[in-house]
Amino acid sequence: MPTVAQQLIADFDQVRKTLALYPDISIIQTTGEPPDHYEIEYHLKGYKKNPDGTISPENQHRILIDLPFGYPHFPPSVKPLTPVFHPDIDPDAVRIADFWQETPSLAELVLHIGKMICGTYSPENPFNQEAFDWYEERRDWLPFDSVKTAIISDDSLKTPPDDMPEAADTTKESVQLSPAKEAITEDDIPLASEAEKWPPDITAGQTTDELPTTLAEEEIQLGLNLEDENPVPPENQTDEIEEHKKQARDLDEDVFAALGLDDESSPGESAEKEKKGRLRPVRPLIEQKEIFRAQRILADIHDPASVPDFEELERDIAEATREATRLYKKAGLLKQQGQLEKAGLLLDQVANVAIDYPGLESARNRIREDIMVRLNEPAESAAGRKKTTAGKRVSRISQKKVSAKARRKIPYKQILAAAVLIGFVAGGARLYFNDSANLEKAATSWQQAQKLSARRQYKEAGKSLAAAQAALGKIFFLRQSRTTMEQKINALADSRDFKEGLKGRVQYNGQYINADLAQKLTRFNLLLAAANKVVKAGKTPAAIKAMNTALRFAEQNGLQEQMRKIRLTLSNLQLQESLEQAKKAEEEKEWPQAAETYRKALELSTSLSNAADKSDIASRFAAASFHSELDRSKTAFTASEWQKTIEMLQRAEKILQKNPQAASAAEKKELHSLLLNSQLFQILSTAKKAYKKGDWDLAGQEYRQAIDLLQQNRDRLGAETGNYIDQIKKTILLTHIAREQSKASLTGKNEDIAATLAHDQAIVNLIEKSRFNQDPALKKILANTRQQVATKKKQLEIKQKIDWLNANFQKIFLANYPSTRSSELPYKKVTFLKKVGNKLIFKLSCVEIRQGRSFGLELNYQYNPDTNSWSLYPGQ
Repeated sequence: MPTVAQQLIADFDQVRKTLALYPDISIIQTTGEPPDHYEIEYHLKGYKKNPDGTISPENQHRILIDLPFGYPHFPPSVKPLTPVFHPDIDPDAVRIADFWQETPSLAELVLHIGKMICGTYSPENPFNQEAFDWYEERRDWLPFDSVKTAIISDDSLKTPPDDMPEAADTTKESVQLSPAKEAITEDDIPLASEAEKWPPDITAGQTTDELPTTLAEEEIQLGLNLEDENPVPPENQTDEIEEHKKQARDLDEDVFAALGLDDESSPGESAEKEKKGRLRPVRPLIEQKEIFRAQRILADIHDPASVPDFEELERDIAEATREATRLYKKAGLLKQQGQLEKAGLLLDQVANVAIDYPGLESARNRIREDIMVRLNEPAESAAGRKKTTAGKRVSRISQKKVSAKARRKIPYKQILAAAVLIGFVAGGARLYFNDSANLEKAATSWQQAQKLSARRQYKEAGKSLAAAQAALGKIFFLRQSRTTMEQKINALADSRDFKEGLKGRVQYNGQYINADLAQKLTRFNLLLAAANKVVKAGKTPAAIKAMNTALRFAEQNGLQEQMRKIRLTLSNLQLQESLEQAKKAEEEKEWPQAAETYRKALELSTSLSNAADKSDIASRFAAASFHSELDRSKTAFTASEWQKTIEMLQRAEKILQKNPQAASAAEKKELHSLLLNSQLFQILSTAKKAYKKGDWDLAGQEYRQAIDLLQQNRDRLGAETGNYIDQIKKTILLTHIAREQSKASLTGKNEDIAATLAHDQAIVNLIEKSRFNQDPALKKILANTRQQVATKKKQLEIKQKIDWLNANFQKIFLANYPSTRSSELPYKKVTFLKKVGNKLIFKLSCVEIRQGRSFGLELNYQYNPDTNSWSLYPGQ
């Protein structure tokens, strides 16, 4: 069986060899010798969750792999260093326990994590439920990438649908429906001499040159209709009532649409209603001939695919725009030709196609003004104007060819009578056109006043009525039409609603109150009705949302009575929702969510009068909290986060102390077992770190604490407790050996042979006295250390003899060379030569300086350990 170090070395070598075949995976750094801490980088396509909640692709990921004490029997601890949006990955751990149980290979684990990033995941008990749901919805896209070897060509990957963001940014061009020039003023729309320059050509290439210069009479069928064909008696106020009903219906629909609360319809019907709702501003505008306004709204729709019949709407608007432009251009040409009446009628046709055509009303007013100016001109001028269209092409008539007919007497009386008749007709026509224009102006102002009054804009309506009355005062001939219009104006002005409206008061529930307050109450009641409708339908979340909307509206507008009524209902709904959500989470064993929702329910239950209900909620909260802490502690345990695991389990213990019924007997046993293992692994982890740092005392202390913990829980752990204790005791012995080896290494560097020998001897004594001295690894250490002790003893003996010879150097030379008594003996040196039998042979050498001359001296000296004596060595 290999040692831990051998296992780590072999795994590191296997990981390096494996990753050499996978260029998309690399080791960034390792720590430990041999490595037990890996930082791996993956260049594979996965996904991450951004701070704003969006999901986006990510092609570079880093993972930390830490090999714990007890590896490989205990799985590695794996956590992401960069964000990874994956069902089996959370910010603190990667789910690898099941894989490790089947394939306990570090190299295979590194590849397995790469495959996880590419899209593989476990179908049960996800770490990240949001990611699990997201992946389940996009199963057809999987895998996002693949772990490829260097010799295999890249496979073509599946491309996610368009709604899935890619790693590279893409920009979708928006559809431009409105003209490039949106703000169009009167000055941009001339009718006379500039008609050839405007409007811009939007009729598929047609130019003004292609338009006919004449207009047949049958093409001009529409005129100015100044009378109300079907007048409604003002006193009935039918239009106003219908307008109020329509506003109420629209407001009710808007409230439900804003809250997302449709009638009890199927999801398909709701989606269809939502799509039709988007057309609500466009289709009615087209029917009301407000073509250019509809065009602007359609241009603001950024997702045409979301609008049914978008192309049909776009086509209808384009056709209407082309037709209106064609008619407008023809009107311009007719005005240039002096055919003002036909031009005016043609502009009426433009209004029937697109009533909001830019500059249309201004152009119509100019036509009317030009007609009035023409009517005011003398008849002769009109006749002369007709004759001058040919320019200066009048030919001279020879006086000789003047006929006798030309010299007849001129009938002045007939001419004068004709002139008077023409003047009378011209004046009458002028007055008629003036009356028609004023009657139209009065009718328009009255209609505007009706609309403003229906919208409760009474001051503006009063101004419109005043304008209508002023226009009626200028009418001379059309008296019957004037009388009819005056009756309509007076009926509206004399109505009580209008008079109260001018005071800022409107009718509400049979009485007149401040208009602003009435509007607020109406809006609140609509919101409340919408909320009550959802409550009856049993849609609790939607009902809470609707009630909150109504409550916020009441708070913002100071509706105190309405606030009081709605808060109690809202509290009951929130309690009901919390209980429903909590029970659902409890059934699905989503304990953190269940605990949180039961906590909210417990806070909301203060309004309950039934103590039994409160007690039941409290018990369920305790049970959910216990299971939440237990489940989270298991996740932390798998990630080797021992302190975090212990804290969670201790909180679970406190819950059980107050609520013993919150867990079953099996769950209590599981809790105690998990807590014991967490405490043990935390102690061993601390000891291991101290061992690596060379803090031998702390390491030994932690290991002894682990033994104490095991002995205290021997009954729970069973027969295996003894084996665990023996393993830790053996580890403590190795810690002591490592401490002595460290000290021996230090003294060896200082050449302190005696101290080094003492530490080596201490190692020998530790192993010999231990009951683990027959362990193969310890026996090997013992043999090596004994050899070192023997070597150190010899080295120490030789060193001691050399020290003695250096101390007695002068004395030895004087005894053997008496002539050196008066000489200096520098450059002394003692060298160990060899061992002969039992005797140690040394060479002593020096330089003798006598009378300025130098002589080299040396002698061989031997030590006899049997007699413990020194003497000259006679041999070589």
